[in-house]
Amino acid sequence: MTCHDASGQEATAFRTGSPVTVRLKYAAQVTMADVIVELYVHSIVAGQYGAWFQLTTASGGNGEPLRLEQGDGEIEFDIDELALLPGVCQLSARIAHQGQPSNKAIDWLHNCLTLRVDPGKSVRGTFYTPQPLAELVVRRALAPLVADACADDILTVRVIDPAMGSGAFLVAACRYLSHAYERALVNEGRCAETDLDPDMRANIRRTVAARCLGEMVVESGGAGLRTSWRWPRSG
Repeated sequence: MTCHDASGQEATAFRTGSPVTVRLKYAAQVTMADVIVELYVHSIVAGQYGAWFQLTTASGGNGEPLRLEQGDGEIEFDIDELALLPGVCQLSARIAHQGQPSNKAIDWLHNCLTLRVDPGKSVRGTFYTPQPLAELVVRRALAPLVADACADDILTVRVIDPAMGSGAFLVAACRYLSHAYERALVNEGRCAETDLDPDMRANIRRTVAARCLGEMVVESGGAGLRTSWRWPRSG
């Protein structure tokens, strides 16, 4: 496993908020299907694990598993902003079959790389949730709600983010629910795969955003704090 900076140079020291590319090389003895690769990045505080995040190949696209052909290969994870405070962090990786229990694996690489994180750019006191992590959390939360659901029932799902920040979870939820809605429309015969052109998909995303997504708004007034839910307008 190696880490590379924005110029592609291998490095072991990065700044908070800087982009990082992690390259994981593997050697497959046989061809393997239904494989996921997970990367864990842990900060180390006083010798103990602190803040951490996870990246997984299962969060890309439709969450389909990988097929690893026999021989040598390489998988890249791109981190847009390193969302860890200055200090030391360790990287681990897990290769497993999709659905395999978390304590099982085809192979584990425990604490195989140590990085130094130096003070970097100001992010206004907020560390943004990496997109792959937001997609993983959303998929695990929403999958039981939309599995085998009809299209109309999918539009009754409500997702509210009380602290939406940059909206990473709401964006991931919109993508996931839109894809589930598309599948349901096709399964019900209400449209064909070929009907799902960019314009129709854009309309579906707008419908999902208007019907399914919201944020919490806290307002201060004479009577104290008032909490309300705000839903985006379609259009």
